[in-house]
Amino acid sequence: MDALHVSVLLHECIDNLNIRPDGIYVDGTLGMGGHSEQIAARLTTGKLIGIDRDETAIERAGARLAPFGDRVQLVHGNFRDAAAILDRLGIDAVDGMLFDLGVSSPQLDESERGFSYMHDAPLDMRMDATEGLSAWNVVNEWPEGELKRILYEYGEERYAPRIAGAIVRARAQQPIATTMELVDVIRSAMPGAALREKQHPAKRSFQAIRIAVNDELAAVREMMDTAPDKLRTGGRLCVISFHSLEDRIVKAGIARREHGCTCPREAPVCTCGFVQTLRSVSRKPILPGRGACLRKEPVMASPASRKRNTARMDGNAAYDLRSTAAEEYLYSTAPVDLPHAPRPTETVVPESAPRPKQAIAPMAVLGFAIAAVLIVFSLVARVQLSQASAQVSALEDQYAQLQEQQTRLRIDYESAFNLTEIEDYAIHELGMQKPRSDQLYYISSSDAADTAVVLDQTAAEPLSLADRFGDFLTSIVEYFR
Repeated sequence: MDALHVSVLLHECIDNLNIRPDGIYVDGTLGMGGHSEQIAARLTTGKLIGIDRDETAIERAGARLAPFGDRVQLVHGNFRDAAAILDRLGIDAVDGMLFDLGVSSPQLDESERGFSYMHDAPLDMRMDATEGLSAWNVVNEWPEGELKRILYEYGEERYAPRIAGAIVRARAQQPIATTMELVDVIRSAMPGAALREKQHPAKRSFQAIRIAVNDELAAVREMMDTAPDKLRTGGRLCVISFHSLEDRIVKAGIARREHGCTCPREAPVCTCGFVQTLRSVSRKPILPGRGACLRKEPVMASPASRKRNTARMDGNAAYDLRSTAAEEYLYSTAPVDLPHAPRPTETVVPESAPRPKQAIAPMAVLGFAIAAVLIVFSLVARVQLSQASAQVSALEDQYAQLQEQQTRLRIDYESAFNLTEIEDYAIHELGMQKPRSDQLYYISSSDAADTAVVLDQTAAEPLSLADRFGDFLTSIVEYFR
């Protein structure tokens, strides 16, 4: 499988890192070592620091990067601690950093890791097998309210309350031990319309649980807060994000360093003390074949962000069945001898006599005028259509926000009331009891005086059978009245 692995946005990352042969670079998400291999191949006296929290990934990448010798140093750790790792290694500043966020393809392909909802395996989902918290702990031990929260916030799952409730009911019978058991529980909680959607019904829930297990979003925040400070002036940091949750965090971290001034626009000088530490090279989404990242300003440190935009491929998005020979040619540093194309022979065209000018027919002028009018009307229609589309898009966004707000309010409402807890508190803490049938009295307040007489049961004489039957008939008449 290694031979078929193609790193995401490999060309764009390598081109925009502006690799210097004597520079120091960090690959904070080593993975299969595809990006690191191309970085190391461009170094002579420089150095590459490869970091990954998965020990299996370090072993595989180590074998791939072994030919580069001392130019590569691999470290078992979390990319959130990249700045601290560099301090521990005695490295004050680097020339470039690369972070490919999210889960890696080998982790999804290895069914025993428990990341995939397509294969039956124990619930694990740990990127670092040495850490204690696993997906089993989240699914079987976390309270229902916390499950709702992570499913809604991390998975953007609109059926989060139903799925969380189904998980709690299922684990009350027996622990949910495998991925397929969890998939069955999720399926049982979703309506038929959701099950007929193109994407797998468990996709969002598995993403949410994986993010919670590995604390991925907090790791991205810490990385954006600390890692850019380790860049040299002019250094670059490329970040590949997979979903909107990561993308928002990265963009927010960039905005704080690029546009963090809080002074009013009308202020003649900055008084808040903000110093711009980065500049965006491109503000558009990154497509294969087009590169962009952030460049370090000559002031301090500078981070970069880039959004993953991968082409549609069969199977896993990190694999492509293209020829490996083409990749080797693209990244080869050796000169390539190409056959020279023959020079075209020069042809002499004899001069011809000048042609007399022809008069423009009136019908032709009329035709051009009509065509011009049609073009103008077409442009106006396009503008109106574009405006209408923008309005529709804005309304759709507003509708989506309202749906999210409704879901959040419903979750809050359901979480605020627990009748079982209220009843338990009344019985055990307050000493209250449920009334028996002989303790219930129905009082009629339909008379003009609007008064009622309550008899003490201890002082009242026992009623006869006829009196009880009469009271029963009276209560029925009063009920239907």
